[in-house]
Amino acid sequence: LSFCVFQSSFWWRFWVLTKPFWARPLRRNGSIEAWGLLFLLVVQVFVTTWLLVKLNFQQGEFFTALSKKEENRFWEAVASYGVIIVIAVPLLAAKEYTANRLAVIWRIWMSEHLMTSYLCNRKAYFRLSSECSDNSLQNDKGDYIDNPDQRIVADVEAFTKAALNFIVVFMGAGLRIFSFGAILYSISTHLAAFLLVYAFAMTLLVTWLFGKPMAALSFEQRKCEADLRFSLVRVRENAESIAMFDGGARELSSARARLARVLANSLATLKVTLGYEALQNATQYLTGLLPAILVAPQFLAGQVEFGVVKQAQDAFLMLRLSLFVVANRTDEFSSFATGLSRLEGLVHAIDAAGPVREEAFVFPPPDTGRAAGGGGMGVLGWL
Repeated sequence: LSFCVFQSSFWWRFWVLTKPFWARPLRRNGSIEAWGLLFLLVVQVFVTTWLLVKLNFQQGEFFTALSKKEENRFWEAVASYGVIIVIAVPLLAAKEYTANRLAVIWRIWMSEHLMTSYLCNRKAYFRLSSECSDNSLQNDKGDYIDNPDQRIVADVEAFTKAALNFIVVFMGAGLRIFSFGAILYSISTHLAAFLLVYAFAMTLLVTWLFGKPMAALSFEQRKCEADLRFSLVRVRENAESIAMFDGGARELSSARARLARVLANSLATLKVTLGYEALQNATQYLTGLLPAILVAPQFLAGQVEFGVVKQAQDAFLMLRLSLFVVANRTDEFSSFATGLSRLEGLVHAIDAAGPVREEAFVFPPPDTGRAAGGGGMGVLGWL
């Protein structure tokens, strides 16, 4: 599994998995509420970004007032800062609530339709129990799909939460790049230009060094943990037969082998994460130093006030977080790409088993770019 945030197949899979929920007619159950929550979430992102810009200005104001010993100006800046905080704190909590509520609605709808397709399909669940003894199901590409139960439950929940989170993150990052970029450019064009080059180079470096290994390890970790959990569930469901044939030792040996695979993959993940965190810490510490160095000549020459230096540092930090949105979340993107691939595999496996019902369209392969015509009906035709 490659780290494919910059690949068209990644975004095609994302589009095909999200389209059925958002393309429903507004009269369908929950559709109006979902669109209303999405609109509210967009408004909250815009307002919180505006409040962050106001906070940046007020911080510059009271640091300048302190340096010049202007008491009235200082307390006015503090009062304004306090008012913004009073507004921002509940708004940020409301934004999280809105995103989580929308994720729950999306998860319920997606799980319901996947379960309906999986259980009502005349071959999918039957083939799982009759042809595959290792809790795997074969899709139309000939690949075996492990643990469909985990994909329907855990992967759907993770996908809906992460998808909304990334929508909010990218939207907020775009707004902050525009707003704080203008602030930083007005203070120092050299600092703004340096940050753009720095962010682009670091994003490519982090993605190349850690993106692909993290995605592959995340995929394997989910598979190993699901296999271990399935082996223990199987013991519970077949306890009488295992006890009758005194198979406890054999089941223990099997569980230990699967636990060993979980441990080995976890240790490999820790090694990759160590390098990733070291690079992240290095970029984080440079963030506090570089703005001061580049703006210091203007301050020492009397061209800018002291508060502008603090304002430049804060703007630089916000821009770094926004421009480094991929590099800072490499582990999250890797996990998201894993879940996306697993859900796509499950959908192909169910589609390979035959028609679901009268409602559906064929789930197209990522490289076709469009739904296939004719033939059987696919699982993602949930409209």
